[in-house]
Amino acid sequence: MTLSPPIDRRTLLGLLIAAIIPGFALTHTIVNRYRDGRQHLADEWSARGQRDLPVAAGAAVVDFETSLAYGPERTSDRLQLAEALIRADRPAEARAQLLTLWAEQPGSGPINLQLARLAAADGDVQESVRYYHAAIDGSWDTGATVARREARLELSKFLLANGQQTRAQSELIALTDDLPADSGLMTDVAGMLIDTGGDRRALVLLDRALALDPDNSTAAQLAGGIAFRQADYALARRYLLDAAKGDSALDPRAQEMLDVSREVLALDPYARGIRAAERARRATRALDVARERLVRCESASAAATTASDLDTRVAAATRVTERALARDTELVDDRMSLVFEIEKLQGASCGPPSPADRALLIIAAQRSGRPQ
Repeated sequence: MTLSPPIDRRTLLGLLIAAIIPGFALTHTIVNRYRDGRQHLADEWSARGQRDLPVAAGAAVVDFETSLAYGPERTSDRLQLAEALIRADRPAEARAQLLTLWAEQPGSGPINLQLARLAAADGDVQESVRYYHAAIDGSWDTGATVARREARLELSKFLLANGQQTRAQSELIALTDDLPADSGLMTDVAGMLIDTGGDRRALVLLDRALALDPDNSTAAQLAGGIAFRQADYALARRYLLDAAKGDSALDPRAQEMLDVSREVLALDPYARGIRAAERARRATRALDVARERLVRCESASAAATTASDLDTRVAAATRVTERALARDTELVDDRMSLVFEIEKLQGASCGPPSPADRALLIIAAQRSGRPQ
């Protein structure tokens, strides 16, 4: 019997390796296909979640949960799952998701923004401000400038809604330095500044908005309102007339301010630079306005006793000619004192004051140095 020579160890090892390598390759291929399959399924469920999110938050929750079952490392899907939970009115679950994400990425702008919104929904001002600021200062994968601006704008609205005007104004001031050349956005921010009492800064912003878009009726109306509150009636009239150009219509409040501004400018006998004859004409028209108001008030029981005396004084005043008024400023003062007395006598039963009546009350306040 012939025995085969023993196999060399090196040869044996080579044979074993040659036999194992195909097994490893096959296993690697199977694992890769398995991973690819899971990745593909995660992508499909994620895409489905993105389609469902705007219209069916509950379905989107299931979609993103399924996606994460196939790809638990997908941070974007975890964040979108939290958003879906918020939309599905499941804030506790959303907060748990977000806090887990926040522990991993405390500087993430999107995560902090969602946490800020949850805190805002709870009415927690301090917590929401903290997260909003973290979102503003945080990192964003794309569109960082726009995202930070929108987060600050959202924070400003939240503060205003919660009576935090001073803090809201601070946020809006910071926002004005970062606004794009967008007339509509500038107008929106200016409107919020007005709500915080920041008329002066709002007017600067509105002028910028109008420089970009002279046909921005909303901006012109807001600017007119500021000028009116500042007692600059000529400027108020200019802004409000610009707002009413073309097909634009003033809202009732703006129309009232325009009418009153016109009347102040037309009735004030103390305006600088007018001639004596014009001063006399204005004083005469002012008396006509006051007399009409007195007639409307005479039926009021509260004013009945005084009305007879005023009628007599009005009759006497009307006998003073405009020529005499133009020669004697004291006569103008006497007439306007009577006018102011009648206008201040207004009562609820007299009916609402006309724009001219309101203008005379403004002129009276200016004359006495009182706030209007």
